[in-house]
Amino acid sequence: MTLNIPLLTACLGFAAGIFTVLSFLEKPVWPMMLNANSHAVVNTEVKAVHGILNRLIRMLPPTMMLTMLVVSCLLIERLISSDFAKPEISMATLFFGQMIIVVALLKSRIDGVKNVAADEDIIKLRKGLGALTQLHHMGLAAAISTLCLQLYYLS
Repeated sequence: MTLNIPLLTACLGFAAGIFTVLSFLEKPVWPMMLNANSHAVVNTEVKAVHGILNRLIRMLPPTMMLTMLVVSCLLIERLISSDFAKPEISMATLFFGQMIIVVALLKSRIDGVKNVAADEDIIKLRKGLGALTQLHHMGLAAAISTLCLQLYYLS
């Protein structure tokens, strides 16, 4: 067994763990993923979750970008070393297909929380927070689905 497989599994597990923690921190504002104006979420919860994410937003994006870059490199290495075997092609397609969407939305979604003060327009705050929460769930789906496929192929 090469070092690639355990490192890939660890990185995907780490990413899934971080996205899971973010998801639970954002749980009070989940309804805003589909409707920023959801009456199920009170403005005090919006401001509280916004404050938490604003503290994390300085360190988590660079950490997660590095983690996903390592995952990308490891997947590419696996593709090449396996002579593009079907399991590796399916894992890479699943991961990169999802990451293209996440990366395309990343900067604007982060800025929608990072560049909005808690005392600004509540609608602006809700839209930014709902959009970033949605992106975190997309990242969670990418990490967990690729991890599950990795574990399936290892069994």
